Amino acid sequence: MKKNIQKILVIALIFIGMNTNAQTRYLDNMFDSVTVTTDVVYGQNLTVLPMLQGQPPAVAPLLCDIYEPKNDTISDRPVIIIMHTGSFLPAVLNGQATGSKSDNSIVENCTRWAKKGYVAIAMSYRQGWNPTSPSQSVRTSTIYKLHTEGFKMQKQW
Repeated sequence: MKKNIQKILVIALIFIGMNTNAQTRYLDNMFDSVTVTTDVVYGQNLTVLPMLQGQPPAVAPLLCDIYEPKNDTISDRPVIIIMHTGSFLPAVLNGQATGSKSDNSIVENCTRWAKKGYVAIAMSYRQGWNPTSPSQSVRTSTIYKLHTEGFKMQKQW
C-alpha cells in the first residue's frame, strides 16, 4: 500500500512539473506571427505643419497600426496602446530619431505584445505647432489654439 501511494505521488508530481513548463497567455509568446493592419483612421485634428510652407493650418487624419496575434481563436483580448515620442513634431523637425508610429522600437514592442496574445495599437497623434516663429507668444498661441479648436472639432463628430 505504501509503495502504491509513493507511485501515485511521483506520477502526480511529474504531471504538475509538466504543467509548470506550459506557456501562459499574456506572459509568454503564444504565437509565431502577427497580423498588422496599417493606417487605420481613428480620428482627425488640426495640424499647423502646412504653416511651415506658408499655408494655413489644416485638418489631418490621425492614424494607427493594429497588431494582432495571427490565427488567434479568442475574439476578446486586452489592448495595449503604444505612443511614440517626438515632442509633437515630426521626426525631421524634433531633432530626435523618433517621432512615428513606425519607429523600430514601436514596431518591435507591438509585435512582442501581439505574440503574447494582446492587441497592440501603435498610434500617431496630432503633430505640429509653429515652432519656427521668432515670437514666443505666436509659438504659445498656436499650440493653445490647436488644442482648443481640436476639442471643438471633436464635438462635431
